[in-house]
Amino acid sequence: MALCEDLPSETNRVELSTTLDDAGLAIPKIIYKSDENVKTMMTWQAARAEESFRAAGALIVESGISPSNAHLLVPLAWAMTPPRRSWIVGA
Repeated sequence: MALCEDLPSETNRVELSTTLDDAGLAIPKIIYKSDENVKTMMTWQAARAEESFRAAGALIVESGISPSNAHLLVPLAWAMTPPRRSWIVGA
């Protein structure tokens, strides 16, 4: 797994949706898209991780690049787990 820190981007933001939670509060909506810098960093990190595993003796290494930065989105998935549906993730 490779984690990268995103640079600030005007297109990535948090908005209040028109959907309300059980308490009548607007649910935050996350607008996020990985840019080319993030994709480049993740590809570079994945290659270094594969090199490390092979140097440690791994015979088979499988890797892939996530379409989003899991570092940001995994906690949102936890927040969406019932009974607390409190986030909407959009792109």
